[in-house]
Amino acid sequence: MSDPDLSIITISFNTKDLLRDCINSIYLAAKKLSHEIIVVDNASHDRSAELIVTEFKEVTLIKNSQNIGFAKANNQAIRQVTGKYVL
Repeated sequence: MSDPDLSIITISFNTKDLLRDCINSIYLAAKKLSHEIIVVDNASHDRSAELIVTEFKEVTLIKNSQNIGFAKANNQAIRQVTGKYVL
């Protein structure tokens, strides 16, 4: 499989329901675009990480043991992207 055109990063901290909606909306909007989704969970307590593992197996999950903040979490994900462009 070739590298995707777009790598989409989202950061989560106790936003399980919003995270589900976000990922579902990406799938609807990006049907014809090769993409990958990377979610960084900043030590959520609402089972956000478990949502990714059970409902979105194709999404890359980075699960932090503490909340490292928005900027550091984005940098953490950027180091793992394979897409030509990053969102």
